[in-house]
Amino acid sequence: MKKGTTTPILLLVLGILLAFPAAAGEPEEATLDVLISTIESNKKALIAVNLGLDDEEAQAFWPIYDRYEGELSAIRTRLAALIDDYTKNFATLSDE
Repeated sequence: MKKGTTTPILLLVLGILLAFPAAAGEPEEATLDVLISTIESNKKALIAVNLGLDDEEAQAFWPIYDRYEGELSAIRTRLAALIDDYTKNFATLSDE
């Protein structure tokens, strides 16, 4: 398989994984955590395959990437909590 054809296939697999929760209804919290962990691992593998870093570059890059993903995860968690709070309280919100 050519290197250029790897990305579309991996993106297709990632798209299927992202669509899975919608098809399954509301998964239990543990199932959701496993799914998120799987998606994050696949995302990291996709990046690793396409970057093609040598050992020295990888040692410099991955700690920065992991810190970035950790910070992004905190933002996503905060956003999900805000959306959840909004949807739970939508019926009682006033125009003010």
